[in-house]
Amino acid sequence: MRQPAAASIQLCYRWLEAAAPILPQAAALAPGLVTAVQQYTAHQYAASLNQTAAVFHAVQHLRSTVPGLPAL
Repeated sequence: MRQPAAASIQLCYRWLEAAAPILPQAAALAPGLVTAVQQYTAHQYAASLNQTAAVFHAVQHLRSTVPGLPAL
């Protein structure tokens, strides 16, 4: 589970990095991603994956309501 958790964190981070200049409110998702990183660092890979899933869900909602945001 370590590798999928790391990949999910990286994907979310890259999306936030690309989306924040377009939609500054996207930065509100950063605390959730920080939590996922903390869980990953603590070897809580399943919890980290669950946390990034919540971030992904929020990203999908933003992408459906705000045109012009980058793809995941």
